[in-house]
Amino acid sequence: MGAAPFAEHCAVPPNAIADQLALSRGTLRVEITLRPFSFTVRRDGRRLLRSAGLWVADGTAADQFVQLTEGVIAHEDRAPTQRAQHALLMQSSACGLTLGFRLDGFRAARLRIEIVERDRVRLSLHADQSPLRLGLDWERRSEEHLVGLGVRHHPRFDQAGREVQLGADRRYTGPDCPAEMLAEGGVPQGDYAPMPWMLSSRGYGIWCRTDANGTTFDLSGERLSVSTRAHSGPLVMEVICPSTPAAA
Repeated sequence: MGAAPFAEHCAVPPNAIADQLALSRGTLRVEITLRPFSFTVRRDGRRLLRSAGLWVADGTAADQFVQLTEGVIAHEDRAPTQRAQHALLMQSSACGLTLGFRLDGFRAARLRIEIVERDRVRLSLHADQSPLRLGLDWERRSEEHLVGLGVRHHPRFDQAGREVQLGADRRYTGPDCPAEMLAEGGVPQGDYAPMPWMLSSRGYGIWCRTDANGTTFDLSGERLSVSTRAHSGPLVMEVICPSTPAAA
């Protein structure tokens, strides 16, 4: 199945179980379960992303810009998330699948999963009816360490356990910080450019391909999540899967 140039490298193998699909290219493999929906990314048989899924949330954003320091105070009024429970295969090609969803019975969503290179999986999520946020998440592994997201986002090198909205996370807590602001976490600063890029000690990297404000890496719970505000378009996330961080 699929285009000739990738026939020897990419495959959508037939499955005996109707609810199971897979994509493979070289040592990279994406395993997809349609009911209940989840997917797993493997390299050389080792799981990198486990039990991944998607979510959508309605709501409004009311971030406050602090002109003096060019910092941002983030705020959202967000409705409960709508999670994808079941998927339907809409389209398949040499190295990709498009899946369709109904979220809470009324909202349609689509997820494109592609192996675009031998070490890279691209995920593209769209949803109808203009939600506030589009998100992808997966299980955090025990003892997993996470680094990245820009210079000086936090004094601790490991970002695991934190929720970071890019561009709204830098705070000044030095000796000149007013006491009332120190109690709020410091003075919001806009003096460093955030990076929508993260590396995991499990052997993968995440690149969120967006220039939108409000991009959030939630690394605080049992599931890791990357989300963007849907007004900027689809959420496009690349899972970089080379064997070493230096290669990434």
